[in-house]
Amino acid sequence: PMGALAFSMTPNGTERTKLYGIASIGRMIIGALPAALVAFAAWLPYFNSNLDKAYLVAAVLSAVFIIVLTRFTFSNCQERMEHSEDTPSLNECIHLLLTNRPLLMLFLCNIFFVIIKVSEQCSFYFAYDSLFNAKYNGLLDVVKAPGSALAGVLVMGIVLNGLFALLTYNGIMNKPADKPVSTLTGIIVLVFSMLVTFPLEFKNLMQKEMEAETVDYVEWKSGRRVEGTMLSIMSFTGKLEGTLSSFICLQVLARTGYVEHTSDVSTVQNHSTLLGLFLMTTVFPIIGYLLMLVPMHFYNITGDGHRKMIKEIMERREAEKAKKEQKNAESETVEQKA
Repeated sequence: PMGALAFSMTPNGTERTKLYGIASIGRMIIGALPAALVAFAAWLPYFNSNLDKAYLVAAVLSAVFIIVLTRFTFSNCQERMEHSEDTPSLNECIHLLLTNRPLLMLFLCNIFFVIIKVSEQCSFYFAYDSLFNAKYNGLLDVVKAPGSALAGVLVMGIVLNGLFALLTYNGIMNKPADKPVSTLTGIIVLVFSMLVTFPLEFKNLMQKEMEAETVDYVEWKSGRRVEGTMLSIMSFTGKLEGTLSSFICLQVLARTGYVEHTSDVSTVQNHSTLLGLFLMTTVFPIIGYLLMLVPMHFYNITGDGHRKMIKEIMERREAEKAKKEQKNAESETVEQKA
C-alpha cells in the first residue's frame, strides 16, 4: 500500500521521484546500521569468535526499530482517494500486463535483473571463500549504503562491473586458495562494491517513476486507475527476483563443488568454485544490464509524451467532474419541483 501513496499524492513525475528518492536514501542509511554493527563486531574479541551472536543482536535491533518507526507512518495517513472493493482476478492481472506495453517492458527488465541480483546473493560466499576473510562480509554491506544517496551520478553499470572484474581477477584468482587476498585487492573490492550500487539505486528510483507512468498510461487509455493491480504485479516480480537469483547462486555453487562450512570459518574451495563466485560477483551483472537494455529500448513513454498524457487526463477529470456536478444540480432541481 505504501508504494501507491506517491502515485496518489501527485501526478508530477519530479515530485514523485523526490518522494521515492528521500525514502530510498533514508531506508538505505538506516538499513546499513545493523550491517555496520556486524562489521565492527567482527573485530571485537567476543564477537570475533561468536559472530552468530553479532547477527542476533543486529536482527533484534532491526526488529525493534522497524516496529517503532513504522508506527509513525500510519498515524498521520488519511485516505483521500475513492477506491473499489472489487478484487482483480488473475486473468485481469495477466491481461493488464500484456496490454500495457510500458508495464510489460518493466516486467521483463525485472526478470533480467535477476541475473544482476545473483551477485548480492553470493556476497557472503564471496567474502568468506574468495577473499578468504570473514571480516569483509560486514564491510561489503556497509560500503553499499551510500549508493542510494548518490544514485544517478554513476549509471554506467556495465563499465563499472567490467573494471571490477579486470582489476580484481589476478588478486583473487591467482592467490593461494588458503590465503586471504592482499590489502590492496581487498580495498579495490570494497571500492567497487560501493560504486556498482550507484546504477542499481538509479534503476530503483527510475523504475518507481516508470511504474507510476504505467498507471497514468492505463488511465489515459481506459479511464481506470490500477495502482493496486500494477503494484501487485511488480511485487510479484520482486519475489521472483529474490527466489530465482538465490536459486541461480546456489546452483552455481552446487555444480562447482562448493564445500560447506560454519558461519565464522573460511574454508578452502576449489578453483571452479572460486571462478564461479568471481563470475557471479562481476560478470553476471554485466550480462543482466545488457539484457535489460532490450526491453528498455521498447519502453514507449517519453517525457513530453507523459506530460501530454497527464494534461489530457486532468482535462478529462475536470470534464467528468463538471458533468457530475451538472447531473447533481439537475437532480436537485427535479426534486425541488417535485
